[in-house]
Amino acid sequence: MLFRSDIVMQEHSGATCDNWSWWNPVYKSDAASCAATCSANGANACEWDRNSGDCYVEFGDNCSVYGGVGGWDAGVRGGF
Repeated sequence: MLFRSDIVMQEHSGATCDNWSWWNPVYKSDAASCAATCSANGANACEWDRNSGDCYVEFGDNCSVYGGVGGWDAGVRGGF
């Protein structure tokens, strides 16, 4: 069964939320796999470190993505 992520990752970006919390990172080989993991766990935001493969499943309110973060990809539930 294929899982379609509802979090779309944006290259070279970070995420921020009000009342922000996150789980310890897990390794994922690419941004799409990270987004799928975040979606499957009900995350509000997601960040993936391109260098280490660390995937952060994040929770909070009013999450958004901001650009200009080298080496990271990020996304939020429902778009940017």
